[in-house]
Amino acid sequence: MASIATNLACRVAAVALTAALAVTGGATAQLAASGAVVACGAPDPYLRLSGDLDHTENLVAHRQPVRILVLASSDVPEASLQVALKRRMPGIRFEVDSVLSAGLVEDDARSLRTITAQTDPDLVVWQVGVRDALAASDVEEFGDTLDRASEWVEDAGSDLLLIDPPFVPKVRHESIYGPYIAEIEATAKAERVPLIRRYAFTRFLSERPSRGAPYVDQAPCTLDLMAEAISRSIR
Repeated sequence: MASIATNLACRVAAVALTAALAVTGGATAQLAASGAVVACGAPDPYLRLSGDLDHTENLVAHRQPVRILVLASSDVPEASLQVALKRRMPGIRFEVDSVLSAGLVEDDARSLRTITAQTDPDLVVWQVGVRDALAASDVEEFGDTLDRASEWVEDAGSDLLLIDPPFVPKVRHESIYGPYIAEIEATAKAERVPLIRRYAFTRFLSERPSRGAPYVDQAPCTLDLMAEAISRSIR
């Protein structure tokens, strides 16, 4: 009975998270359509990446186009990210392709091999960990797979940028993300892969007393954080 209850709880959490991510995707698209500029007031620690994006930096330095592949668990408006990047790096052409996650980290790793071989991206942005947490994947195996996939992407000549799961208030099983976030951080440190700490940032947005926003208002800030962190890393 306990396992049945746990599985049911995870399914409920998955539905709640999927609904939240769907709403935030709409909010981001509306922001892009309006042409608004996001000012989230992110402190510097959330904007500093621990690793380097050497290949992307070299392309920007030589004013060459940058091809970006985003692998995410929910839709990422490609035009929104392009606008956010161009606003920070005028004159650089960014080509953004967004692909929905195939499922767990193992599925994503296989997808990355296929997609990168076909499209040869300069920068791979991988939002990872959400579905593995909801599925209660083995944490050690999750970390091992992430290590291998990170090494493969870099060996293929692409820069890699990892993004951990978001903080989702009002979801009862939100705490399940902790072990997976720790594994993502460990991989980023060991492999010298840049990591955007989306969980910490979205939690910061939720908890700041004067400007705490509902989760629906955090999606544009997350997109803006991504663009700002990338631009700071390669300037």
